[in-house]
Amino acid sequence: MASAPSPILRKSQSISGITTGRDARIAVLGSEPQIYFYSGRRSATGYLYMYSLTEEQKYALRMQKEMIGEIEKTARNMSSLCTSPIPGGSPRL
Repeated sequence: MASAPSPILRKSQSISGITTGRDARIAVLGSEPQIYFYSGRRSATGYLYMYSLTEEQKYALRMQKEMIGEIEKTARNMSSLCTSPIPGGSPRL
């Protein structure tokens, strides 16, 4: 049985639906890629998860620069930042 979207996801859906058009692309910088689904918007970048961009690995910097470039080129309407005080915690918008 699927659970209902969290309040943060409902809030993001409401905000992006009000402030962007249906064809808008948004960037979610955080650990909540389901915001794209709930908001009905497509991602401005191919990087939906931030984990690999923040790990200590040899491609991290290149991936970060690539993601930034994709967002700068594509997301002109809205960016959403989700933060959480602890891994797996409840994000704040």
